[in-house]
Amino acid sequence: CRHGYKMNGGQCISVWDLNCLTEPSICKEMDVRAECDADTGMCVCPDTYIQKNNTCITECTNESCQVLDINSVCGDANMCSCRDGFIHDNATNICVLLYQMNCSSNASICEIVDPNSRCINDLCGCKAGYSIGPDSLCIN
Repeated sequence: CRHGYKMNGGQCISVWDLNCLTEPSICKEMDVRAECDADTGMCVCPDTYIQKNNTCITECTNESCQVLDINSVCGDANMCSCRDGFIHDNATNICVLLYQMNCSSNASICEIVDPNSRCINDLCGCKAGYSIGPDSLCIN
């Protein structure tokens, strides 16, 4: 069976679905942070962790994301992403204001984040008739 699964009755069963009270080591075999819940007999992740893909990962919250980058939030798939009006800069590995983003190598990046913006003099800026609003997006 692949990682996180164990043979049970001729089938590979997720360790999360097995009774860890009868086999206490199965939780730690899967993830060193996993624990056996004495009430349910199920493997669980400790507080501030969630179970994903048969492992315990840090739970995504806006607070935990902002420890990494003040301009990030918890987004889809329990992953940190840049908040509206910001874009991930691969060079610095932080979220930067869209309008500080150099678009010389990819002019369409501006419009992907904000359809009312465009690449102007190698930096993202608002289209004619738009200005930067309080949420860092172009408004009419």
